[in-house]
Amino acid sequence: MLAGSVFGVALAGVGAAYLSDAQVRLAVGAIGIVFVLYNWLARVPTAAPARCRGKLVAIASAERCRRRQRFGGELPASQRTSFIQ
Repeated sequence: MLAGSVFGVALAGVGAAYLSDAQVRLAVGAIGIVFVLYNWLARVPTAAPARCRGKLVAIASAERCRRRQRFGGELPASQRTSFIQ
């Protein structure tokens, strides 16, 4: 990423010397329109979230809630997962 950013800054510096403000505005507008059209019209397949992971998180959350209720709102020190003491 660093190489790409250095290249982009160098290209912008060279372009600033040769391009007018109107040309820069036109290029920025064209990039914006292409970005929006790509996001609206592109048919990129997305993977559905794994149901087993969602169920595992729900079960773990419910179990933690039950333990908290069992111990009067506070988990015992051996069952806390927070790194801040």
